[in-house]
Amino acid sequence: MIRAVYLPATGPGPEESDWKLMEEAEILADNRMLKIGSLQVFPPLAVINEYMSRGIYDRGMGGGMRWEPCSIASEVYERYVRSLGCRIANAEEIPGDIEVVEHWYMYRQDVLYGVPYEGNRILHERIQDLQRQCLEADKQGDTARADALYWQANEAEKESADFFNRHVKRPQP
Repeated sequence: MIRAVYLPATGPGPEESDWKLMEEAEILADNRMLKIGSLQVFPPLAVINEYMSRGIYDRGMGGGMRWEPCSIASEVYERYVRSLGCRIANAEEIPGDIEVVEHWYMYRQDVLYGVPYEGNRILHERIQDLQRQCLEADKQGDTARADALYWQANEAEKESADFFNRHVKRPQP
């Protein structure tokens, strides 16, 4: 059992009294993005434990969930995935560099919607690097450099969106 709380969509954060004990499976079930749709495939345990170590799933304006950072035992995870009639991805079917949940989401976009994983990952890492450099420049008081990096990151985000839209195969109704 893990102490966790649902985050409100808007307004002030949860009170201490809102926290409750939850099963690990309840926390995983709240994030529908972990499963690859009709393939019924979940990420490897290492990705799940990286996700659980964060202690938060933020849906922005849609709320989310916060929990005490933890890891999940393999037998608990395997039992949860089997209970849904799903399976865990094996190492041979996924790219070897999928170690964090963002990479899993990108792989999922590749499998479900045809957005190439490798290109998506490279663009995402470029954006993260520019954002990190921007924060560092800002901390050092170099506002001119921080502003320039901010706009470079903004352009990289546009490039990423264009890449996604060029490749995505939208499901037919």
